[in-house]
Amino acid sequence: MSYKFWHDLSGHKFGRLTVLSFHPCAKTKTYWSCICDCGTETVVRADILTSGSSQSCGCLVADSRHSTHGRTNTPEYRAWLHMKQRCFNPSFKNYHRWGGRGITICDRWIDSFENFYADLGDKPSKSHSLDRADNDGNYTPENCRWATREEQDNNRSDSRLITYKGETMTATQWGKRLDVNPRMLTERLSRGWSIEKTLGQASERHETTATKEILKSINMPTSTYYNRIRKGWSHERAVTVPIKRKRK
Repeated sequence: MSYKFWHDLSGHKFGRLTVLSFHPCAKTKTYWSCICDCGTETVVRADILTSGSSQSCGCLVADSRHSTHGRTNTPEYRAWLHMKQRCFNPSFKNYHRWGGRGITICDRWIDSFENFYADLGDKPSKSHSLDRADNDGNYTPENCRWATREEQDNNRSDSRLITYKGETMTATQWGKRLDVNPRMLTERLSRGWSIEKTLGQASERHETTATKEILKSINMPTSTYYNRIRKGWSHERAVTVPIKRKRK
């Protein structure tokens, strides 16, 4: 049997299991020799290991039988499990953003949901999820919180503060204000666009879109509106003065 296309898991940790070495066998699946934190050595199939289905020699299940937290089906418990997948499962989507770059979980939380829940408590709402204040730091009580998507976006490593016309906000907040993708704003700035050009164009486009919606709601032709603007009318006057209809 050929094992040419393995992904070497030696040294990786999955829950309580640390991979020691490849375990040769005649079966069609790939197996790895592991040692559990409790000291027991075991052999685990690769796909079961990387999926997170097996995280101990069996002692974790035994320990869980004595658990009294009663919160297995809660969003907080799912967040705890998801955190562990991010850090310890190389097959997890975007693993490279967490475990792949060295992000790990503190000893207090890694095997104890009770400690995790005691430190963070209930999620304030369905819009909140687990977030690290320092995006390059580990999952610890000091570095974690429940945060909304907007709060997390503002904490992203590519987020930046932009000051335009005396107002300072993050790219995410400007994007929300002007109804544009904040990534577009930061990419244009990184390519050398000035803040005035980047935010100015986005602002003009936003105002144009808003104006078109107003004209549509009052049934005014865009040509009539822009003719009035060219004559020096203010926006307010242009959209509020009724159109004079020609008598038949």
